[in-house]
Amino acid sequence: MFTKQLRELERQAGVIEQAQFNQIIKSRGLTELPYQKDFLTNPIYQKPSKPVVFAAGTSAGKTFTMAMWLEIFYSYSANRKKISILVPASKTVLRDNTENSFKEFNPSFTYAICKDKKDLQKAINDNIQVIIALPQTLIRSINILPKVERFILDEAHQWYFKTTIQSLIKKVKPAYQLLLTGSPSRFVAQKDKFICKFVPVMELYDLGHVHNAKVEVVSSSYDFKQTDWLSSYGNLKSTKTNSPIKAKEALEMVIDEMITKLKSTTSSKITRNWKGINKVNSFFNHLSKTIIYTHSKKQADTFFKILDKKMKGGVLLSHSENDGKSELFTQFQNDDSIRILIAVDRGRLGFNMPELFNIVDFTMTQSLDMLLQMYGRLLRKSSKNPEKQKIYFKVATKNTADYFVDLMTAMLCLTTNDEPTYYYSCYNGKNMGGIRIPKVLISKKRVKAHNPSQQAKSSKQTKPYVSLAELGIPSDLNLFKQDTLHSSKGLFDSIAWTTLGEVRSKFFGFTQRNINYLSFKEAKDYVKTLKIKGFNHWREYVKNKPIEIPASPQVVYENEWKGWGDFLGTGNIKGQLKKNYSNCISFKEAKLKINKLKIKSMRDYFKWHSKNKPTDIPYRPQAAYQNEWKGWGDFLGTGRIANKLKIK
Repeated sequence: MFTKQLRELERQAGVIEQAQFNQIIKSRGLTELPYQKDFLTNPIYQKPSKPVVFAAGTSAGKTFTMAMWLEIFYSYSANRKKISILVPASKTVLRDNTENSFKEFNPSFTYAICKDKKDLQKAINDNIQVIIALPQTLIRSINILPKVERFILDEAHQWYFKTTIQSLIKKVKPAYQLLLTGSPSRFVAQKDKFICKFVPVMELYDLGHVHNAKVEVVSSSYDFKQTDWLSSYGNLKSTKTNSPIKAKEALEMVIDEMITKLKSTTSSKITRNWKGINKVNSFFNHLSKTIIYTHSKKQADTFFKILDKKMKGGVLLSHSENDGKSELFTQFQNDDSIRILIAVDRGRLGFNMPELFNIVDFTMTQSLDMLLQMYGRLLRKSSKNPEKQKIYFKVATKNTADYFVDLMTAMLCLTTNDEPTYYYSCYNGKNMGGIRIPKVLISKKRVKAHNPSQQAKSSKQTKPYVSLAELGIPSDLNLFKQDTLHSSKGLFDSIAWTTLGEVRSKFFGFTQRNINYLSFKEAKDYVKTLKIKGFNHWREYVKNKPIEIPASPQVVYENEWKGWGDFLGTGNIKGQLKKNYSNCISFKEAKLKINKLKIKSMRDYFKWHSKNKPTDIPYRPQAAYQNEWKGWGDFLGTGRIANKLKIK
């Protein structure tokens, strides 16, 4: 009797679970992870009064953690006849990923992958301990489902609140619900109903488990609002002046520049002198695996036709109409000859592909949860090329580019969960820093009909774009490096970029302002010896530059800055630096005029200038007023000094 009571006390304290956890780690040669140990041994999560949400970023090993959790559960003789149901969301590719993870883990408990009612019935008859099936398979066979002890749902943010899952839970009456997700906002919104364990991406980055993936916001030369299109590219409304033929031509031009952008991630030997589509095949043979996410099936079909023609093979299209069983998606994962996948909703959630290196996002989605999920597809570390840069290209139109920089900043905030903000565990789908995130691009208003017999009309209204401050993000949290030199005529221009490592440095205070940089003259003399040919070459070089040389010299050496041609020693002065500033008003007059406009940042200034095109005030005042220039805070009247200029 005493022994039984002692074991119960030990169980309540998590002693037995800790011993089991240690045994699993030792016997399988695994690395002990702090968040796994806490989740698997902490009594809070072992006998909860509410459903448990294990909210963890990509590469946290959610499936492995779940397998360990089941292994500990079935190590007790009293549990060996109890049944668990595991639902890997709704995609066959996710079910296959779960099966592969279980094979690798090689559990002592029995499990079965059930693809139809026959498989399900056999698993029940054979007393299988863990039944793995998609929700659609389970709901079609709901009448034969037994009462279960544990119910596990992957990608729970997408499925848990749907009628299908709630009906299954009502039928099987589980004593314990484990909900796995990388996007916990819907559970945070109802936090009183759940017990949550949060593992943000930044914690995984510090453990060395995720790739330092780059985020790059690029803008297309398309000048349209979402309301101008029935779907997306290639499907213009008849009221637009551009014909569908012209739209298709423009789309082809964007794709050409998109390919040029992707080629910059390959070796310079391959891409040197690459122009037009005549050498696409030469470049394509060296392109890393790339997924292009599109807004619609029609857009995906158009992309595929154009790319397939240019690439002459090596491109696949996968969506619900042409790839119902995800066979083409699986081929893309496994076939090295396939370099590009065009997808709509496939592969945004959960799938495991460490050798994916590029994502080009044309979706125009404003969902922070979805953006975090798609960015997460690049976070798994490559075993073949661990040092190769992975890039997430977020595509915007020119009139939405600034907004999407802010939106991606908000998304990157969700990679951390440190005080005082706790973004990851506090974001409820509608807030950021306590402020509601508006759906700014499109809103629909229902107009009540005066006559009941008349059908209510629907009207659309485009709201103005919001600033970073309105998103609830601190105004001094500049996670992105801004590119003010992009061409107004470019079809796929870089607007801003950052990496996970840069984001971490901003959040944890390891900012570049603490680095003892070389003086402007010393840096310029050193860079000239490298014989860098231009700005694009510089952007490739800075990935492996000495720490004493800033990646953004135009910011650090703002007072001495005279242009990239001067700094690199090429003598080439581009864009606004070519202008004759004789027509511009004096620095004092320009400063007084700008102060009255109450412009708060450099980016807002460029946005204002591009829109209003004043002839008497220069686009690049730091170049026009070199002798008087003291920084943007002085020129705009905000008084703010750039972080990188505070400490010399």
